[in-house]
Amino acid sequence: MKRYLTFCAIAGLSYPCIHADLQINEVMQSNVHCIMDDINEFPDSWVELYNNGPEAIDLSGYGLSVKDKASKIYRLPAQSLAAGAYVVVYCDKQATGMHTDFRVDSGEGDLFLWKSKEKIETVHMTKMPAADIAYGRLSETSGEWGYQAEATPGGANCGSLVRNILPSPLYSEPGGVVDAPVELTLTCPADAPAGAAIHYTLDGSAPTGVSDVYTTPLHISESTTVRAVLVAEGYMSPLPTTHSYIFHPREQTIPIVSMAGAPKYFYDDITGILVKGTVDENVPNYRHDWRRPINIEYFETDGSTPINQVCETRVKGGWTRGYKVKSLAVYANKRFGTKRFAHEFFHDGRPGVTDFKSIELRNAGQDHFDLYFRDALCQRLLGRNVDVDYAEWQPVILYINGEYIGMLNLRERSNEDFIYTNYDGLEDVDVIENTYTVKEGSDEEMSAFRKFYAEDGHTYEEFAARMDIPEYLNQMIAATLFLNVDFPSNNNICWRPIGEEGRWRWILKDLDSALGFSPEQYDFRYLNWLYDPEFDTSIIPGNSPLATLLFRQLLTVERARNEFIDMMSVYMGDFLRPEAFDKQVNDMSDVVLPEYNPFRVAVGYGERDHRALEEKTKAWYANRVDFMYGHVSEFFKLDAPVPLSISTPIPGISITMNGVPLKTGAFDGKWYPGRQLRLEATGPEAVDAWQVTLSNGDSEVDMIYPTAVFDQIFPFVGSMKITPLVGFSDIEDAAIDSTAIPTVWYDLHGRSLGSDRPSQPGIYLRRAGGNVSKIIVR
Repeated sequence: MKRYLTFCAIAGLSYPCIHADLQINEVMQSNVHCIMDDINEFPDSWVELYNNGPEAIDLSGYGLSVKDKASKIYRLPAQSLAAGAYVVVYCDKQATGMHTDFRVDSGEGDLFLWKSKEKIETVHMTKMPAADIAYGRLSETSGEWGYQAEATPGGANCGSLVRNILPSPLYSEPGGVVDAPVELTLTCPADAPAGAAIHYTLDGSAPTGVSDVYTTPLHISESTTVRAVLVAEGYMSPLPTTHSYIFHPREQTIPIVSMAGAPKYFYDDITGILVKGTVDENVPNYRHDWRRPINIEYFETDGSTPINQVCETRVKGGWTRGYKVKSLAVYANKRFGTKRFAHEFFHDGRPGVTDFKSIELRNAGQDHFDLYFRDALCQRLLGRNVDVDYAEWQPVILYINGEYIGMLNLRERSNEDFIYTNYDGLEDVDVIENTYTVKEGSDEEMSAFRKFYAEDGHTYEEFAARMDIPEYLNQMIAATLFLNVDFPSNNNICWRPIGEEGRWRWILKDLDSALGFSPEQYDFRYLNWLYDPEFDTSIIPGNSPLATLLFRQLLTVERARNEFIDMMSVYMGDFLRPEAFDKQVNDMSDVVLPEYNPFRVAVGYGERDHRALEEKTKAWYANRVDFMYGHVSEFFKLDAPVPLSISTPIPGISITMNGVPLKTGAFDGKWYPGRQLRLEATGPEAVDAWQVTLSNGDSEVDMIYPTAVFDQIFPFVGSMKITPLVGFSDIEDAAIDSTAIPTVWYDLHGRSLGSDRPSQPGIYLRRAGGNVSKIIVR
């Protein structure tokens, strides 16, 4: 006989009048601290089932869903549930065993219990009043539902339903970076009920009704996290309020992040994520991706606290998890009460960007004991100058429960959350890691793309219809020039917006082994290594044939190959020339230096001469750039490159070389003889000529090309200097005395200075009859 449930709505809640033998007994829409599951995690949400019948039930005949569709049922595994017994089902999208493929939403929604394909119970839930509050029956035999005075997963319901939620306690002093002791007073707000008590903790754990009761002001004279909550009989308590008081021993020059969480979440042998632990003798705790609930505060250097919210964290990274200071990913979610991290973390690199699903605090990876910003340096050099997706950087200081942990690099995450933040909330995407691993979406389009580029003979236009070619080449230039061998078999993240026109793009990730860290030699032939997996098997095997195939196939297309050569050549003489590299190193070093050695000493690493590391890196890079000209020449069978400089004394002029814009406004590098060189200029005044100086040994020849676009085959000369000119038409139209060859001098703006040689040093144009030349007056 079929059994049906009907519901009576009272104050927005639903109450079943009859029930089946297997029934939904209790639900928690957002589980923060309440229970840990069988895989040492805190499930996002959970459902408690109860066998109210006289006999054991085989759960394999049942399922749960949050959609009213039989096709959306998550089937429970075979397990016998005795009469009068309870079982907790974890709703966390793990999709295995007692872990469903869905989460219970924190907002209004329905939960369905099915037997086979027959729906036998529906529970309607309103938007939860706060996290860690369960919604369930008054008792196992009752049809009355409501919010529980106490959650009881896996056991009998508490027998008490509550309707109202308490406010949060008030702090007399907000948290922050302080330099004097704080006398902290906690008070109940005016709307708190009589009998409400403030319970608090000082160790980072979430206070409950059994925590210390506040009675007198707290004297705080060392870094401390104070967490407090109101508790009263007949009321629900929200998540605790948290304020940290940080006594940093130095001037605060970078932001401080304060994490608060139960000490056992970090250091316990069973549940701690920062320790080796005893759960598995073969796998340390920190190798797992266990998430732990925390409260995070972000203290800016101006004294503001833009972030103070509940979230969760986990250890991230590869073998660098074994370092004393570990990388941490931090996640926001609406079920914790605040949906996103709403702050402009990266004032310079991401101005106005304030919507982050997650962030990471990175220990610099393989660069942990060295420069400490190698990856960020590489990414900034490319990402701030050309079209390539890259993770921004902001060093911060981390405290956990008032304990100084050290300096880490706050970074964007190279995954779907990066796309959401930087592409106007875009979420409908495919994200593929290392060519084959689906991180978001599906593999359908990537599988088709792999099949496409495995075939020979495709045109530039065919590639361009499927991928952003210049953006991809930018990534490959970064890998080639900076010498990143932990790629492309690893740290290779590509993505596309789902849709017919969606093209593949790439996100730079983890260049921490680059710039001479490993391998150390600056003259490593990276292009040969990409083409030959046996080129050097002593280094990280990042050059598997499958991973390098796309690059190799793309460069069989002449236009793509020429773009790669031109882009790299322009960059090395522009924003990637050694002088520009040195400036970026200096700028980033100035940020980390105040905390660099204090951090190293505090964690037991000992001091290190960071300036010496900087100079070593600068020298390596200068040698690398010089070597790369020859490497490109040799690999692509080009003639030896020739020094070329392009500069302009005219303010506001922008120049492109073979369609590639100069970011610094000038070029000081090399070009390959026999290759086309096309220069175009725009600015407040029209460029209508180009001054060219050719040098061969001791001889020097000046020429003027009276054309708006310089478009020539680059000559075989010793060196070349090019300067754009304006007002050349005025010079051409100057009157000439037919009885003599007059000499007229002009400045570089084309203004006539008369027939006398200028007395002030500078660069001038001299017209003698029909000949115009550039003259340096010393």
